Amino acid sequence: MEMGWREMALNKNGFTLLEVLFALTIFCVCSLSIAEMLIIGKRSIANGNNSFTAVQAAKAQMELLRGSVLQTGTGDTCADLPESTITCEWSLKKDVPMQGLSTLKVTATWNEGDSNREIVLTAVRFDGG
Repeated sequence: MEMGWREMALNKNGFTLLEVLFALTIFCVCSLSIAEMLIIGKRSIANGNNSFTAVQAAKAQMELLRGSVLQTGTGDTCADLPESTITCEWSLKKDVPMQGLSTLKVTATWNEGDSNREIVLTAVRFDGG
């Protein structure tokens, strides 16, 4: 008794080429999705590090200005900026908003993707009088 093509196909165990291609397609789509999430995560961590560094540099400069004996002044660099992508400017104005007070302002700017980010810290210092 001779078996036909259909009977032979039903008796064989294993996967067809179509099933293997379908499984590979699903695997590739999932792998590419996971790889994209890793790239986005890496970019987010780098942006977070830049933000953190800028905030810490601005805070450090503000503390230096609060404790200094400077009466007035401006500057285009903050103390101990480890990264060149962050620019920092500060100013100290005497008798603003009133006699015996000084206004301190520190601005840190950095590039994050397509946009520029900025943090501005402002404080009022009592100079006596």
